[in-house]
Amino acid sequence: MYNRDIFLYEVARMYYKDRKTQTEIARNLGITRPTVAKLLKEAVDYGVVGITLRRPNDRYAYLTNKLCDLYNLKSVVICQNGGDIKTKYNLSQILLPNLKKMLEQSNTIGVGWGSTIYEIVNSLPMLTTSVSHVVPLVGGFGIDNPQYHANYIASKLAEKLSTRFLYFYAPAVVDNAKMAHMLMDSVFIKDVIDKARSVELAIVSPDVINEGSSLKRFGYMTSAEVTEYQKADITGNILCSFFNRFGKEVSTTLSKRMVGLHLQDLKLIPRVLLLACGVKKSLSITGLLRSGVITDLGIDINLAEELILDYGLHMPK
Repeated sequence: MYNRDIFLYEVARMYYKDRKTQTEIARNLGITRPTVAKLLKEAVDYGVVGITLRRPNDRYAYLTNKLCDLYNLKSVVICQNGGDIKTKYNLSQILLPNLKKMLEQSNTIGVGWGSTIYEIVNSLPMLTTSVSHVVPLVGGFGIDNPQYHANYIASKLAEKLSTRFLYFYAPAVVDNAKMAHMLMDSVFIKDVIDKARSVELAIVSPDVINEGSSLKRFGYMTSAEVTEYQKADITGNILCSFFNRFGKEVSTTLSKRMVGLHLQDLKLIPRVLLLACGVKKSLSITGLLRSGVITDLGIDINLAEELILDYGLHMPK
């Protein structure tokens, strides 16, 4: 004789806790797989196993719907937090269905720069789409962390989509405004810029204006400029544009030296997907959302809550 309750418990433990398949359990116990299925049902019927149904998180649904309504967005995807790299990985996983659909609906793709875009593109599986080419939206940022530059990200995305990419033969920042104009007017750069302006989907990520700014870390923006821009109420940077909290582009000495697309160029692109993680980017993103440039948003839960607070609303309890 054996205690059937204990036997049911052992079968249920192997299935639900140890994650063994019914076939593996049957092999271990010397019984058939249909018998294992009957034992698992019996374990539920007799209360050895308790099943709890959990409603989808109302907080995520509230934030998604509210941000879509407030800023007239086509889609908002919100992921869990879990540290910098983990959060970006979480965003890449939950964003995948939406991103695949956008890629399938677009013939030409443009990409910006930054670690968030890199992590998400890097985590993409190989996809079959009708995308004809991928083009960088801005020049390269020096030699440090080349994987975060638009050229590298464009090549990586093109590889995942089995298509071609166009190389942006220019740095993102040059010595003076005259040189920037000369590059923008040169034959090879002008051709890439024109194609970048005509993409159907742009994937971008904002930069903040503080000592942690990527432009500051790459050596393109000084501490004095950070202070100057903050006093001028400049809250963020996107590609070659700086803007304030109301989404209005603000001309700076640095933006005049940058080579790539500006805010007014993004306004002409049918779909612009903004990707970002971290509450420190909330004011920057608020400005972009107010500009009306952004059509789709991929962010983390803490940042989503901060955007609601920045709008002047309170989070429901």
